[in-house]
Amino acid sequence: MDKPTPDVAPGPTEGRLDSWKKIAVYLKRDITTVQRWEKREGMPVHRQLHDKMGSVYAFRTELDTWMHSRRDQPQPGGLEPAPGDSTAARQPGTILRLRARWGLMAIVAAAAVVAAAILWMEHSDYLWRNPIAAAAYQPVTGVDGELVNPSIRTLGFSPDGTLVTFWVRERSRPPGEDISIWAAPTLGGEPRPYLEGVAEAVWSPDGNQLAYHTPGSGDPLFVADGKGLSRSPPILIAPPGLHSHFPVWAPDNLIYFSRGSLPDQLDVWRVDPRGELLERITSHSTRVTYPVLLNPRTLLYLASAPDGSGPWIYGMDVERRAAHRLTAGVEQYTSLAASLPRRLRFHVMAVCFAVWLLGGCSGRQSETAVLAPVQAMFDGMAHRDAAAIKASWVPGSVLVVAVEGNLRQMTVENFANRVATGTTHIEERIHDPQVRIDHDLAEVWAPFNFFIDGKLDHCGRDLFSLNEKNGRWQIVALAATTRRDCAAN
Repeated sequence: MDKPTPDVAPGPTEGRLDSWKKIAVYLKRDITTVQRWEKREGMPVHRQLHDKMGSVYAFRTELDTWMHSRRDQPQPGGLEPAPGDSTAARQPGTILRLRARWGLMAIVAAAAVVAAAILWMEHSDYLWRNPIAAAAYQPVTGVDGELVNPSIRTLGFSPDGTLVTFWVRERSRPPGEDISIWAAPTLGGEPRPYLEGVAEAVWSPDGNQLAYHTPGSGDPLFVADGKGLSRSPPILIAPPGLHSHFPVWAPDNLIYFSRGSLPDQLDVWRVDPRGELLERITSHSTRVTYPVLLNPRTLLYLASAPDGSGPWIYGMDVERRAAHRLTAGVEQYTSLAASLPRRLRFHVMAVCFAVWLLGGCSGRQSETAVLAPVQAMFDGMAHRDAAAIKASWVPGSVLVVAVEGNLRQMTVENFANRVATGTTHIEERIHDPQVRIDHDLAEVWAPFNFFIDGKLDHCGRDLFSLNEKNGRWQIVALAATTRRDCAAN
């Protein structure tokens, strides 16, 4: 800018810059740049009226004001940024690269924070959830007599989940022969002998092996092939003064059990089926009993609190080993068991002076009411009792059975009378029943196995239709298929 000025400067001389070189040094730019700013952007530069064109001067205060105003305005493309404006001084490509770099660093930092939070929650068991928070209780059966001695009541399930097994001491038999395992239908019914001379037993998840211990010294633990009791030596015997009870076979092929000094210095341990990899899991050193596995990581068991209260139901992730108390109240739990068949919901047994079934869904009680007449019919068949069979049905109802492509049809009265004339011991067991209810109508779809004198004779599928009247469900129809090839059942 060519701006003539009088000889006397408008400001103090100590703030005056008397050449292009001094102006350039003050602005930290070269001379060409400051001259261009003066011509193109109006940078305040003064000239002497009596001197040549190159005799210029400028005041620091004016330059500072101009530079400050220049930073607040958009810069023309290709012009140098103002001194001190480090962000604007960078080229556009550099700015983009720096922004991308800072964005990537922010993402990495956020990911690290999230990963650290997840690791902390895993380590602290923050993600633990109570697996029986929405459970509902259902009575299964009562036993007339002593389930077992006052300190041990062992429950379990048959491999197909249709039977509840428990240890019974028969008072009519001499000592040494009085302990055995009995079983009752899961849906309710009369208990019967199951394993003679065995104190506690558990099946492998695939149902092909049986782990059990006898009442002998050290509670010797055996593993059998499932076709009979083992003839091999035990895989584990407790040291003198210690006991091992309540075995349960986990999905990861490890056998969990309570071990320690009775009655209140116990913890949960585990071992593999060869008797190796013996490992302690819990650290209560109280009355710890009845471990069960809902899945390979979720362990439930009963344990007394350090103050002696309980026993309560506890839960644990066996990989993190943090114990969680799941129940609190007036209930006194004396036993716990679980079945792990091909079901989406789990079943847990919690005994309160009788046998109770703890279902994994709130609608289980209404389903049980529907299944009750079905099981009552099976009990009547097992006893060859025509009246008991008919009592579960609406009079005049019809059964239709498909046998090798042929349909056989009969009334319930004819069916009951025909069953009553037989002499063999028969038993029908259903498993994994699917129950659908709509007001006073219901249907039950379930696979079944049919046994004659304890041996599997045939299998198939049952489809029951039921009606509720005056609060009682009765069977109105049954359609069934039968086959001899039961490998898929």
